[in-house]
Amino acid sequence: MKKNFCTILLLFSVLQLFAQNPQKQNLAGLATITFPQKPITSDTLGHILTQFIDSVAIYSTITRELDADMLLQVNGNTLPEFYDSTINGFLDAAQGKLISKNPFEIDGLKGIEIEFVASSNPNLPDLRFARFILLDNTLITVNFMTLSENKLATQTARTQFLNSLTITADKTSLTQGVDHPAAYAIGSIIGKLAAWAIILGVIAGVILLIRRITTKKKRTNKAEF
Repeated sequence: MKKNFCTILLLFSVLQLFAQNPQKQNLAGLATITFPQKPITSDTLGHILTQFIDSVAIYSTITRELDADMLLQVNGNTLPEFYDSTINGFLDAAQGKLISKNPFEIDGLKGIEIEFVASSNPNLPDLRFARFILLDNTLITVNFMTLSENKLATQTARTQFLNSLTITADKTSLTQGVDHPAAYAIGSIIGKLAAWAIILGVIAGVILLIRRITTKKKRTNKAEF
């Protein structure tokens, strides 16, 4: 697993030329977050996935606007229950083991942060951090992945990335839902979909990168002839 991931990161590092140009990314018109460099955005399983990969980590965000049919609506009393179910679904899909779970607040709006390990997929790093925050009917998930052996080395980058999440929408009009009895069940489904979207998005990004490098190599070889 470590060999595969290191190879992937090396390829991305070569392509990015180790450039550092921080990029502030808009998240559904509700918040922003700062990536180390310009990320790639795609639509995966109905989720807007934005990601950037450097030599030591994968940085990504997922936004999912919950449509009226899903009726994912909670209030201050049921919000912790919704987050718990989202985390359970997220861990289940990633086959992860929870290490820690802590609440956080941004401008009075509540979210939850987790640290966990998952080693079932050899194409992804095993140590992962995620933040979840529900704003109106949009769930924002922020993810940071690296190898366990790089936990201390990536601490500054991880902290800067996670803490750069900033709410830009009018705080006085933002809500975190109203009562709905199906909040727990729907939260679990959303968590699973978010985890799958991240996994598929990263793998798709790697495949695209390999194709780009292969194409560039073929062009170079032709030019030599």
